[in-house]
Amino acid sequence: MRINHTVAVSLSIAMLAFTLSCSSDNEDVRCPDAVTSEGAVSCGGQTYRTVQIGTQTWMAENLNYNANASKCYANDPAYCNIYGRLYNWETAKNTCPNGWHLPSQAEWETLTNYTINIGLETQEYLSAGEYLKATTGWNAGNGNDRYSFTALPGGSGNADGSFNSITGDVGDSGYWWTTTNKGGEGPANIFMNYSDNVDVMYTNKSNLYSVRCIKD
Repeated sequence: MRINHTVAVSLSIAMLAFTLSCSSDNEDVRCPDAVTSEGAVSCGGQTYRTVQIGTQTWMAENLNYNANASKCYANDPAYCNIYGRLYNWETAKNTCPNGWHLPSQAEWETLTNYTINIGLETQEYLSAGEYLKATTGWNAGNGNDRYSFTALPGGSGNADGSFNSITGDVGDSGYWWTTTNKGGEGPANIFMNYSDNVDVMYTNKSNLYSVRCIKD
């Protein structure tokens, strides 16, 4: 009986430790303690501007929550302060705070179509990227930020800890994860650079890209 009791206690402690460990891991991923107010949302000790564009409400800044598996470009915190952190796809899917989520490809397309349609109505005929990109922060091809979305080029990284240069360099290109997964092609990400286009690409889940959250 004593042996069985000892085993039972040991199993109970082990199960408790496992439960606490799982809970801790989840808390490390999702930006905690979200407080949404008019024009802003706070989580993880940082406040982000928000903006309503058409029927959607978006964070107007790249997420900068230090979740597990996230990195600053070139491991330099100064880049995080400007462009936010970079996340792999599995982390990106779960890191937005409660009441917010990682957008799908379709939700991004709703955003870009809205900007283009308004441009047609006003006879401006600009590309979606020009409306969405920040007025500063791009090495080439700053936008007019018509809707205060303020898209910034956070660059990209790889699972091996390296960071992309030239086309994927911070300041030149922005990549944002979506929840949409094309199976063998990989998850969809939204890509912007100097061209003012907003393109959809499919890539490896382990790549490190920026996160924009959209309100539920």
